[in-house]
Amino acid sequence: MKVRCKVCGKVFDVDDSYNKTIYCPFCASNLHNPNYAEATKQPVASQSARVAEIPVQPSKVQEKETQKKKKEGFFDNPGSTLQLLGEITFVLGFLAVIISGIVLMIADDAFTGLIILVAGIFGIFLVSFSIIGFGRLVENSDKITKRLTKKDN
Repeated sequence: MKVRCKVCGKVFDVDDSYNKTIYCPFCASNLHNPNYAEATKQPVASQSARVAEIPVQPSKVQEKETQKKKKEGFFDNPGSTLQLLGEITFVLGFLAVIISGIVLMIADDAFTGLIILVAGIFGIFLVSFSIIGFGRLVENSDKITKRLTKKDN
């Protein structure tokens, strides 16, 4: 029998119509078998005759996911954008400091190369940590604003 999942909306085949509970193979949701009572009373019909449609109703989780998909632009979510920028800054800055420190050490200026390595890694860490922290601050303030606007409505 073919069944449409209430949660994800996908159609799948169910061979055993005597089970009271059906499991969706796509989202692993528990579904009630609409033909359970009929299947226990009647003999098993052919596969083409056993088709049931469970109406799809969007859940609150699906509505939130669609709202997130609508608002996932680069500038629409500045908190996650700043966090990503901080991570990129850390990786690129770390590589630049390591390469420049090693190049200076090879060029017979070991003391300056060592200072650049130590101070550069510490500086890159502070800068990227500040950017990521500010991004989280912005993200959390957006969440607080959304919660407050829900309570007002």
